[in-house]
Amino acid sequence: MLSLHSSIYGKAHSVAWIAPDGEFIQIDKGQNHDDYSSQFPGVESRERYPSNAAIELGYAKVSNPFEILLTDVERGDARLETMAAFTSDAIVSFDKSKSLPAWLEVSQNDRSLPLTWPFRLTAPGRQLSFNRMTVGEFIGDYGSNETLEHIMNHFDGRMNERLLRVFIRKMLLS
Repeated sequence: MLSLHSSIYGKAHSVAWIAPDGEFIQIDKGQNHDDYSSQFPGVESRERYPSNAAIELGYAKVSNPFEILLTDVERGDARLETMAAFTSDAIVSFDKSKSLPAWLEVSQNDRSLPLTWPFRLTAPGRQLSFNRMTVGEFIGDYGSNETLEHIMNHFDGRMNERLLRVFIRKMLLS
């Protein structure tokens, strides 16, 4: 899993870049994607749209834990595995803190079911194309075995904890 401060999960935009090799490049507070992409190898110093150039070079633009922009989506892609780990860590962080960022639009009914929350996989083009899926589908399709195990162990532990509480209550009431 990634070793990130929990405050990154609450950012609504300009969270990070993911390099073609899967390296997570966190964007510092007060900066944006262009500030970083203009320094990437292969991006011309006078490039008018450095983020677009970086995406064409294989970098993935991470807006927030539930949205990524990249070209060529394939299973086993290091960028998608890193994003799945980031999304998984964000879900666990939100669940543990029992709070969600204000920008995250999740209905009251869905707050306790984070694996059903929407995830946007976006590709550049003349008109942006979207592949909408759930967080669970994204992590299941593109996450590594370690990421899948991490998220499942977290929610399995919560389920076992709830069952144990119900069992104890029944024992105390009988």
